[in-house]
Amino acid sequence: MRQFSQPEINFIKNIKVYASVALANSVLYQNIYSIKNNLEKLVEERTSLIEKQKEEIETDLRLARKIQMSLLPKNVPSIKKIKIAYRYEPVSAVGGDFIDVHYRDGMNEVGLFICDVSGHGVTSAMIASMIKISLSSWGKFIKNPSSSFREMREMLKGKIGSNFISAFMCSIDITTGIVTSACAGHHPMIILRKDGDLEYVKPRGKIIIDYVDSEYEELKSKLNYGDKIILYTDGVIETANAEGVILDEEKFKKFLIDNVNLSAYALSSRIHDEIFNNDKKAIIEDDFTLLIAEYTGESL
Repeated sequence: MRQFSQPEINFIKNIKVYASVALANSVLYQNIYSIKNNLEKLVEERTSLIEKQKEEIETDLRLARKIQMSLLPKNVPSIKKIKIAYRYEPVSAVGGDFIDVHYRDGMNEVGLFICDVSGHGVTSAMIASMIKISLSSWGKFIKNPSSSFREMREMLKGKIGSNFISAFMCSIDITTGIVTSACAGHHPMIILRKDGDLEYVKPRGKIIIDYVDSEYEELKSKLNYGDKIILYTDGVIETANAEGVILDEEKFKKFLIDNVNLSAYALSSRIHDEIFNNDKKAIIEDDFTLLIAEYTGESL
């Protein structure tokens, strides 16, 4: 029997090695293919789950927004001697700002309220809903906004977590034009006089936050024919328009003076359009909320 030469032995050994490598690669390929299929299936399942969760979140947000929008004044009340207008643009599907107007036929006072709940989204909107409920007793204290704030603090105590609320509240005596106001760490109320002068009303009072008490000072002001009250939240002076220009406090002040002759509704629309340019391309980082009341009566 012929013996294999050394080259032939080496050749056979190489064939054996190549065959082993080919077999190992085949097994590895099968494993990789199996892993790939499993990963694709896992990714498909996870994607389906994420899409489902996203749909549920969007459904919840739509419902929360519907609830929140229902809290805003559906129709601005028609009040003799007082014209009221507001504009509202939330930063997300659900915002944390809230306004209310309190008036019933036969009343001699009208109450205005605006607030800004820290944060955005469902949590802030739910707190805004609780604020609406806490204002159910507003009618009893409409002449004393400081009492309304104390009542609100008691009702919200232990319910707002780490969130906080800044707010401004005032009542206008329709006959005399006397405005009684109180503030909880919010922007001052601006009185835009008919002649273009501006007055800033800022009663002392801390933001509403759990376990921090505060007394709320009341201040009185007097409106004359053609004067306007302007209440607003951060978004009015911190939102950049499509060109990146922010209507900051100084620009806002000048803008009000330049448009002093506009009605409450026209002024609110002009401020809104100055920022949003009717194209919805403004860079919104906070809810935009504006409430304007114009006194059209002869004060006593």
